Amino acid sequence: MNALSSETRVQDDSLQRLDALTDIAQRLLERARAAGATQAEVSCSEERGLDVNVRLGDVETVESTRDRGIAVTVYFGKRKGSASTA
Repeated sequence: MNALSSETRVQDDSLQRLDALTDIAQRLLERARAAGATQAEVSCSEERGLDVNVRLGDVETVESTRDRGIAVTVYFGKRKGSASTA
């Protein structure tokens, strides 16, 4: 039994999402440099999950999750500042 028909399947756009996260990281690094940072570090992440529970051949629950996060650390000489999304 196929729980998802071919019409409801989501097209895999992993490369596009990776490019978008790379662009975000590059823009943040450029802004840090423009502000005079001596060093900067950016971490971007995106996670997707799908959980399907089946009992006796019947789908009981379907749960989809999606999490995104960005963390930035900037150094100005010996001073350090950090920010992140929750």
